[in-house]
Amino acid sequence: MRYLIVVGLLVLPLEALAQLGGRANPIDRADRRVAQALHAAGYSYTVDDDGDYAVTVRFREDNRTQLVWIASSTREIAGAEVRRVWSPAYKSTKPLSASLARRLLEENLGTGIGYWAAAETEGTTLVVFCTQVSADADPTILDAAIQAVAATADELEKELLGSDDL
Repeated sequence: MRYLIVVGLLVLPLEALAQLGGRANPIDRADRRVAQALHAAGYSYTVDDDGDYAVTVRFREDNRTQLVWIASSTREIAGAEVRRVWSPAYKSTKPLSASLARRLLEENLGTGIGYWAAAETEGTTLVVFCTQVSADADPTILDAAIQAVAATADELEKELLGSDDL
Protein backbone atom coordinates (compact mmCIF):
# COMPACT_ATOMS: atom_id res chain seq x y z
CA MET A 1 0.00 0.00 0.00
CA ARG A 2 2.81 2.44 0.81
CA TYR A 3 4.30 1.77 -2.61
CA LEU A 4 1.15 3.00 -4.35
CA ILE A 5 1.05 6.16 -2.28
CA VAL A 6 4.69 6.98 -3.04
CA VAL A 7 4.19 6.43 -6.78
CA GLY A 8 1.09 8.63 -6.65
CA LEU A 9 3.03 11.41 -4.94
CA LEU A 10 5.75 11.25 -7.62
CA VAL A 11 3.31 11.28 -10.54
CA LEU A 12 1.03 14.02 -9.18
CA PRO A 13 3.53 16.88 -9.62
CA LEU A 14 4.16 15.86 -13.24
CA GLU A 15 0.44 15.83 -14.00
CA ALA A 16 0.00 19.20 -12.31
CA LEU A 17 2.87 20.64 -14.34
CA ALA A 18 1.28 19.38 -17.56
CA GLN A 19 -2.06 20.94 -16.61
CA LEU A 20 -0.39 24.25 -15.79
CA GLY A 21 0.99 24.47 -19.29
CA GLY A 22 4.33 22.74 -18.84
CA ARG A 23 5.25 21.71 -22.38
CA ALA A 24 8.01 19.63 -23.78
CA ASN A 25 10.68 21.49 -25.66
CA PRO A 26 9.86 21.43 -29.43
CA ILE A 27 13.34 20.10 -30.16
CA ASP A 28 12.39 17.03 -28.10
CA ARG A 29 9.57 16.33 -30.59
CA ALA A 30 11.82 16.92 -33.60
CA ASP A 31 13.10 13.92 -35.54
CA ARG A 32 16.87 14.04 -35.15
CA ARG A 33 17.37 12.27 -38.49
CA VAL A 34 16.20 15.47 -40.18
CA ALA A 35 18.61 17.62 -38.17
CA GLN A 36 21.50 15.34 -39.09
CA ALA A 37 20.66 15.38 -42.81
CA LEU A 38 20.13 19.17 -42.83
CA HIS A 39 23.40 19.76 -41.03
CA ALA A 40 25.28 17.47 -43.43
CA ALA A 41 23.69 19.28 -46.41
CA GLY A 42 24.79 22.64 -45.00
CA TYR A 43 21.42 24.06 -43.98
CA SER A 44 20.64 26.27 -41.01
CA TYR A 45 17.19 25.58 -39.61
CA THR A 46 14.66 26.40 -36.93
CA VAL A 47 12.22 24.05 -35.22
CA ASP A 48 8.59 25.06 -34.69
CA ASP A 49 6.28 24.16 -31.79
CA ASP A 50 5.28 20.91 -33.52
CA GLY A 51 8.89 19.81 -33.91
CA ASP A 52 8.93 20.47 -37.67
CA TYR A 53 12.02 21.95 -39.32
CA ALA A 54 12.03 25.18 -41.35
CA VAL A 55 14.79 26.18 -43.76
CA THR A 56 15.10 29.21 -46.00
CA VAL A 57 16.36 28.59 -49.52
CA ARG A 58 18.09 31.54 -51.21
CA PHE A 59 18.07 31.78 -55.01
CA ARG A 60 21.19 33.65 -56.07
CA GLU A 61 20.06 34.44 -59.61
CA ASP A 62 17.24 36.76 -58.52
CA ASN A 63 18.01 37.20 -54.80
CA ARG A 64 14.71 35.61 -53.75
CA THR A 65 14.11 33.35 -50.78
CA GLN A 66 11.64 30.57 -50.12
CA LEU A 67 10.61 28.95 -46.85
CA VAL A 68 10.52 25.13 -46.82
CA TRP A 69 9.19 22.91 -44.04
CA ILE A 70 10.36 19.38 -43.32
CA ALA A 71 7.94 17.42 -41.14
CA SER A 72 9.23 15.49 -38.17
CA SER A 73 6.14 13.33 -38.21
CA THR A 74 6.24 10.38 -40.54
CA ARG A 75 3.78 7.87 -41.90
CA GLU A 76 4.00 4.49 -43.47
CA ILE A 77 3.09 3.97 -47.10
CA ALA A 78 3.35 0.45 -48.48
CA GLY A 79 5.90 -0.47 -45.83
CA ALA A 80 8.06 2.63 -46.34
CA GLU A 81 8.38 5.33 -43.68
CA VAL A 82 8.05 8.74 -45.36
CA ARG A 83 7.87 12.38 -44.35
CA ARG A 84 6.46 15.47 -46.07
CA VAL A 85 8.57 18.36 -47.38
CA TRP A 86 6.51 21.40 -48.39
CA SER A 87 6.66 25.09 -49.22
CA PRO A 88 3.94 27.78 -49.34
CA ALA A 89 3.38 29.33 -52.76
CA TYR A 90 0.19 31.36 -52.49
CA LYS A 91 -1.71 32.91 -49.60
CA SER A 92 -4.95 34.84 -49.84
CA THR A 93 -7.95 35.88 -47.81
CA LYS A 94 -10.12 34.88 -50.79
CA PRO A 95 -11.13 31.31 -51.61
CA LEU A 96 -9.10 29.55 -54.29
CA SER A 97 -10.55 30.34 -57.71
CA ALA A 98 -11.87 27.46 -59.79
CA SER A 99 -9.48 28.31 -62.62
CA LEU A 100 -6.41 28.22 -60.34
CA ALA A 101 -7.59 25.01 -58.66
CA ARG A 102 -8.04 23.38 -62.06
CA ARG A 103 -4.64 24.61 -63.25
CA LEU A 104 -2.89 23.19 -60.17
CA LEU A 105 -4.67 19.85 -60.54
CA GLU A 106 -3.60 19.67 -64.18
CA GLU A 107 -0.01 20.56 -63.22
CA ASN A 108 -0.02 17.69 -60.71
CA LEU A 109 -0.03 15.28 -63.65
CA GLY A 110 3.19 16.73 -65.03
CA THR A 111 5.29 17.29 -61.94
CA GLY A 112 8.23 14.95 -61.66
CA ILE A 113 8.45 15.24 -57.89
CA GLY A 114 5.59 16.44 -55.78
CA TYR A 115 2.10 17.81 -55.95
CA TRP A 116 0.06 20.95 -55.28
CA ALA A 117 -2.26 21.07 -52.27
CA ALA A 118 -4.54 23.75 -50.85
CA ALA A 119 -6.21 24.37 -47.53
CA GLU A 120 -8.56 27.01 -46.19
CA THR A 121 -8.38 27.80 -42.49
CA GLU A 122 -9.61 30.77 -40.51
CA GLY A 123 -10.41 32.79 -43.62
CA THR A 124 -7.06 32.20 -45.31
CA THR A 125 -6.35 30.09 -48.36
CA LEU A 126 -2.89 28.58 -48.56
CA VAL A 127 -1.49 26.74 -51.58
CA VAL A 128 1.64 24.66 -51.00
CA PHE A 129 3.88 22.48 -53.10
CA CYS A 130 4.69 19.17 -51.40
CA THR A 131 6.72 16.06 -51.86
CA GLN A 132 7.49 13.06 -49.72
CA VAL A 133 10.87 11.52 -49.03
CA SER A 134 12.08 8.55 -47.09
CA ALA A 135 12.08 9.33 -43.37
CA ASP A 136 15.78 8.52 -43.27
CA ALA A 137 16.68 10.23 -46.55
CA ASP A 138 20.36 10.98 -46.90
CA PRO A 139 21.49 14.62 -47.14
CA THR A 140 21.68 14.54 -50.96
CA ILE A 141 18.11 13.28 -51.36
CA LEU A 142 16.71 15.67 -48.75
CA ASP A 143 18.56 18.60 -50.36
CA ALA A 144 17.18 17.68 -53.80
CA ALA A 145 13.64 17.56 -52.39
CA ILE A 146 14.07 20.90 -50.60
CA GLN A 147 15.45 22.58 -53.73
CA ALA A 148 12.72 21.18 -56.00
CA VAL A 149 9.91 22.14 -53.63
CA ALA A 150 11.35 25.62 -53.05
CA ALA A 151 11.86 26.38 -56.75
CA THR A 152 8.40 25.18 -57.74
CA ALA A 153 6.62 27.08 -54.97
CA ASP A 154 8.67 30.24 -55.56
CA GLU A 155 7.78 30.30 -59.27
CA LEU A 156 4.05 30.27 -58.48
CA GLU A 157 4.48 32.89 -55.75
CA LYS A 158 6.36 35.15 -58.15
CA GLU A 159 3.71 34.70 -60.85
CA LEU A 160 0.58 35.09 -58.73
CA LEU A 161 1.67 37.43 -55.98
CA GLY A 162 4.68 39.19 -57.46
CA SER A 163 6.17 39.20 -53.98
CA ASP A 164 8.82 37.36 -52.00
CA ASP A 165 6.94 36.94 -48.72
CA LEU A 166 6.62 33.16 -48.46
